[in-house]
Amino acid sequence: MTTARLVAKMTDAASKICRKGRIRHRQITASNMKQNAGPSMPLATRPATLHISSSPLSRTARTTGESLSRAK
Repeated sequence: MTTARLVAKMTDAASKICRKGRIRHRQITASNMKQNAGPSMPLATRPATLHISSSPLSRTARTTGESLSRAK
């Protein structure tokens, strides 16, 4: 999965929270996503690490994070 696809997933999860009225969509940042992470948003932990065991994307996300940290 590409980074763009992962970001799209996170944006989609963020818009679900937005529909619940907790935060406005344009205010969503990495820190807001971390604060609002819950059962409805398994992808919205820290985008830098993305170690999410409950998500089917966790294996892809983890390898993406590792390759990104290797590239630095």
